[in-house]
Amino acid sequence: MQNYIIVDEIEIPVPKSSDFGEFFFLGGIKSYKYFSNYVEGKNVLDIGCGYGYGSYFMSWKAKRVTGIDIQKKPVERARNAYQKDNLEFLLMDVFNLEQEFSGNSFDVVIAREFIEHIKEPLEFLQIAHYLLSEEGILILSTPNRLARSVEGKPWNPEHVREFDEISLREVLLQKFNRVKIIGMSGSEKVIKYNKIRTGGDVSTSFKKLWRYTPELLKKLVRKMISGKLPKNITIDDFYFEDKVMPQSFLLAAFCRK
Repeated sequence: MQNYIIVDEIEIPVPKSSDFGEFFFLGGIKSYKYFSNYVEGKNVLDIGCGYGYGSYFMSWKAKRVTGIDIQKKPVERARNAYQKDNLEFLLMDVFNLEQEFSGNSFDVVIAREFIEHIKEPLEFLQIAHYLLSEEGILILSTPNRLARSVEGKPWNPEHVREFDEISLREVLLQKFNRVKIIGMSGSEKVIKYNKIRTGGDVSTSFKKLWRYTPELLKKLVRKMISGKLPKNITIDDFYFEDKVMPQSFLLAAFCRK
């Protein structure tokens, strides 16, 4: 992978990590590019910022961006890779935010692919509601459960719960009055890549077993299928649609008080 990518004339260093896939990086950049339409001149909180490239990208439009993550290694790398006067990265648990920030501290709260990892989504939403200004907006994204075609427990063992459009809306409306949900899809290359990555036409029973498969065996399986994955995917192969479509593998929600 190249050492940097240029998006909207902004040079973004690519995080160095053996487990940081190009597919996820490009999809993440496209998400932050779309979300950045809402951050100009705003105070922004980026929850679960990871390696910080999204926070950095938004900082070129926002008044100030604060990225938080509970994992020490990504936060340290973010601090080293992305340095701007209006950008900071904090090692912090989202459930301690109310102790660090007062109400109405942020105009925009971003939580990209975060809500599926936590056991208390309503508590998180309440915290986001508290932190947001009266006209503020919570923007979050999460994998579309229906695109994975697995019932029961989440396909990804790191996920506590995966949502479809209906279940996500039901949860969000318990804390926010106005909710709009759209979908992210992509070119044929992206759709094929995502289908192969999540099991393709493999039986549902096998997909359910994946979450219990030892990591060493998973690495071998990933290596075997890597040759079948489409190549030369770019940021332009990902796109958002105004509503959730059958091929939408990601849900994006825009929530206001």
